Amino acid sequence: MNRKGEFPSPKEMDFPSSKYAERFYKSGRPFLLDYLPFRTAVLADRLVIVLVPVAFLFAPLIFVVSTLYSWGNRRRVYRWYRELKNLEKELNGGMGPEEVERMLARLDRIEASVNNIRLPLAFFPDAYRLKEDVNLVRAKLARIARA
Repeated sequence: MNRKGEFPSPKEMDFPSSKYAERFYKSGRPFLLDYLPFRTAVLADRLVIVLVPVAFLFAPLIFVVSTLYSWGNRRRVYRWYRELKNLEKELNGGMGPEEVERMLARLDRIEASVNNIRLPLAFFPDAYRLKEDVNLVRAKLARIARA
């Protein structure tokens, strides 16, 4: 009755075809239908159609979230760098013993605060670098106190 390739066909239909039928006529049989059961192949085919656009939407979102996460953790350390920088600016050659003690107390407070910061393991190098810099300022303060 029909020649090869004529059935199924969207031609001469008495009722409108569904969107799935139109997609079948445009792109043919799902590729996975040869390897999986019908329900699984159709589900996988539909999931690809849904998940690819979702992946393109979430890729930038994942980048932004990871950047904000890194920035937030580094900010915990860098705020103490600001304090350390201000303390180092105040250092000068003509300081008295009480001034040196006050500066040492500020350095101890900065170091104690850095020790209490809760950071993920990936951000420990930043905290250890800050501790080294605190010790450098402490050594500079000790040189000033001896002079």
